[in-house]
Amino acid sequence: MAVLAQVHLARQQLANAQHQFERADAIWQIDHRISEHMDNREAIQVQSKLDRVANQTTDLFGVDYQISEQRAYAYAAEFSPGEIQLHQSVMKLRFGLLHEDDLMRFFNALGQSGAGIFYVDQCVVKRIDPGAALRYQPNLNAECELSWITARPVGGERRS
Repeated sequence: MAVLAQVHLARQQLANAQHQFERADAIWQIDHRISEHMDNREAIQVQSKLDRVANQTTDLFGVDYQISEQRAYAYAAEFSPGEIQLHQSVMKLRFGLLHEDDLMRFFNALGQSGAGIFYVDQCVVKRIDPGAALRYQPNLNAECELSWITARPVGGERRS
């Protein structure tokens, strides 16, 4: 009789454990979907700030950009971030410039926009043929690659 009671209790514990696992898995899936939505929202905010900086703040001729997926920041250990995870996304930018100073104004405005921490990996600026002598048209094309660094607490939501 005691063995039968132990078997019954073991089955109940197994059923409870299985139910807890299924519930934890469902919660994790919801958290994962929320995290993906937050990632998308953050990317959209950065894109709108890029557009605003390029078109309104610095009066550039528009900007084309691509933002890669976030990956762990390779040099995070050098900063001893503790309970903070550092991530990096590579941004490729292409835009027309009236003159070279437009590039520096863009990077300064981007840094002040609050969209995150950015550093320039490389920039190639090429002079373009102005063709017809219009007054306000791009004289240069710039192609730049930036690293966008974000931070978030371990297991927490992302912060720029």
